[in-house]
Amino acid sequence: MSLNTKLVCYLIVLLFPIFTSQAQTILFESNKVENEIVLDFSANSVWKVISDFNNLPKLVPKMIKRAEVNGNGIYASWLIYLQNEQVVKEEMVYFNSMEMEFAYVMTKTPMPLNDYLSIQKVEAIGENKSKVKFTSYYNALPQNKAMLEETFNDFQNTFLNNIKNILQ
Repeated sequence: MSLNTKLVCYLIVLLFPIFTSQAQTILFESNKVENEIVLDFSANSVWKVISDFNNLPKLVPKMIKRAEVNGNGIYASWLIYLQNEQVVKEEMVYFNSMEMEFAYVMTKTPMPLNDYLSIQKVEAIGENKSKVKFTSYYNALPQNKAMLEETFNDFQNTFLNNIKNILQ
């Protein structure tokens, strides 16, 4: 092999991961799934339920077997053990109890996506009435868009509808 051929091969081996990573990032598309619900419960009582991540198995029992929560508020992180035995890890990145809003990122997932961010907010709309908004942002390849959208819609709607089951 000539010196030029060796140099070209070396550069390909060295740069291939960078190019494929860039290409994959370029192919990914941004996605958003958002659902909300109005509940006949005070915002404070709803906030207590959704901001306690130990409630995840009760909120989404058909998907979540158990959750291991470490820390509280902005310092919280949790492992979610799914019914199919796979694991998701999430970490809080924003927590404001006065505004009743938090955001977290998914740092480990078996799902074919990148850069997952979730924002949940509780808003008082009356003395014993509140609205909860659950928004997910993520990047995914176009061929996974429909499957992930269905998964997150199902997850969010199950989560939101089960809040009242915990409060009753």
